[in-house]
Amino acid sequence: MQAITYSNGNDTPPGSITINYTPNDSNTNTGATPQGGANRTIALSGASSITVSITPVNDAPTLSGVTAKTYTEDAIPVVIGTGVTLNDPELKTFASSTHQ
Repeated sequence: MQAITYSNGNDTPPGSITINYTPNDSNTNTGATPQGGANRTIALSGASSITVSITPVNDAPTLSGVTAKTYTEDAIPVVIGTGVTLNDPELKTFASSTHQ
């Protein structure tokens, strides 16, 4: 075995996962060079596991659909977007937002 890899594309992953594995040498010694001790025709295996800790990354929210405008102080309000979309990969709903 050269490597064990793990990938998780979820934006809210668990704090850790356990990977169980069982390497098996598949050695039935049917060839010309037997290996092993007294039980040379038995494939050897051993079960084990490893725990992978996951450090979450806070993906910043995004705001799209806003266009640049010029505004003169004390003038009437200017529409900066009619199809504005607010998105945060970790959240399905927003608790609040601040506009300045």
